[in-house]
Amino acid sequence: MDLAADPSLQTSGREERSPAPDASPASLSQLTIGLKAAAGARIHLFELEAQRAAWAVATMIGLAVAAALLLITAWLIFASGLTLAAVSLGMPWWLGMLLVIALHLIGARFLINQIKSYVGHVSFAASRRTLVKTRHGSN
Repeated sequence: MDLAADPSLQTSGREERSPAPDASPASLSQLTIGLKAAAGARIHLFELEAQRAAWAVATMIGLAVAAALLLITAWLIFASGLTLAAVSLGMPWWLGMLLVIALHLIGARFLINQIKSYVGHVSFAASRRTLVKTRHGSN
């Protein structure tokens, strides 16, 4: 069979085009409705995920507070044990308490120094410099 001779496979010499998309107001309206629905679905999904994240953060904070309370209680028992051990070794109770208080103050001072060393990391210095440069028009 000669495929070139088959009239159903031959074109009329011009390219066949698919019909032009319908640009009627009805199709534009349907497109707008579809876009609004898609955007609405994404916003709803974002809202649900934000709500879930908020509950997760609240739960994490609650659990962290509970853990902190347990740690503080354990530390107080440990400090009491140190004082009791000092007293049982013959040290006056007030001196044992003073020793534990001094150790706590030294530990607190160390932690405060650590906190101060991190202050520069949360100042957003580079971002502020960039904003000042942008505000004054220089790059």
